[in-house]
Amino acid sequence: MLRRAAIHRWLLVLMAVFVALPATAQAPTEGAKAAAWIVSQAQADGSFPGFGLGETADAVYALKASGLKVDTNVQSFVEKNASAIAAKPGVAAKFVLAELLLGSNPRSVGGVDLVAAVTGSYKADSGMYGGDVTTHALALLALNAAGAPVETKAINTLNSVQIADGSWSFSGDISADAGDTNTTALVIQALVAVGQGKSESVSKAVAYLQTQQNNDGGFPYAKNSSYGSATDANSTALVIQAIVATGGNPTIAPWANANGNPLSALLSLQNASGAFRYDAATPDDNAFATYQATPALFFVTYPLSVLATAPQPTAVPSTPMPNTPVVTATPKPNTPITLPDTGAPSLPLWSVVVGFGLVCIVAGLGLRRVA
Repeated sequence: MLRRAAIHRWLLVLMAVFVALPATAQAPTEGAKAAAWIVSQAQADGSFPGFGLGETADAVYALKASGLKVDTNVQSFVEKNASAIAAKPGVAAKFVLAELLLGSNPRSVGGVDLVAAVTGSYKADSGMYGGDVTTHALALLALNAAGAPVETKAINTLNSVQIADGSWSFSGDISADAGDTNTTALVIQALVAVGQGKSESVSKAVAYLQTQQNNDGGFPYAKNSSYGSATDANSTALVIQAIVATGGNPTIAPWANANGNPLSALLSLQNASGAFRYDAATPDDNAFATYQATPALFFVTYPLSVLATAPQPTAVPSTPMPNTPVVTATPKPNTPITLPDTGAPSLPLWSVVVGFGLVCIVAGLGLRRVA
């Protein structure tokens, strides 16, 4: 009986591996499709559609993660709206990162210093940048990426508003069940960026994320929230980034099971257009979901500084990612984007099917011997 149970456990592990392999191989191709859809959404003024100014920064992250050069109209849009961007510290922080990715100076954008706009939002009494935890985390990411000093108390403040279950809430509410996956995943990446990746706070936060995972491998905003417990693209993408930022692999245990893993769950929400829908019950192409999903498909995490390069005088195409189709934009020069080494090689589908069949045959023989 013990041997039968051991074989059963190995079968479950192997099934999870065979679920993970196709998703890992598929992600770059689907990421390129998502990026091509984003390119098609560019507005005449250089912006990208969404809930507000900040989503143009999200679109920049997505395009850069996919290896594409962003149209120069985007920089014109940022400069024309610099004052409005600087008025909100969270938005300013997002555009500090975007400007670095665009090869521009975030300290001089249309005559506005976006780095100063972020540092100026710091409140010494609370130790917070801005008025919520998400803005605070974005500020840490932006200031660190820009080489600006981060207040020590700001890091301590994050620890002080961590909820007992390991999560963080958007507002900083520390009552039970107030936390969510989105804020928690972003804070994890901010703490990793400022050198706190091995802290107890991050370990507890990763453990919290594991409690929020759905059976399909994906994540909701929070299982007990008013938004429902269904897997959504935004939450799943942010958690993938947090897993990668902490040195984990979202396609293997403890994040994978026989039904799926975070990456396969995210890919299941991609429409034929290349865009992502928010969740399975909301079929329409969703711009914000697509912006957030795309960097996760390439395993690129905040602050995305690995993608930032100085402006290039000539656009020289980079080495293309294997299996990535050409899209209607110029690849980012001299910075090929590749998936991290996951230990799971990209295999053709036929080899996965045959291999899985052989595993089942061997396992079946083993079960017959112990029957």
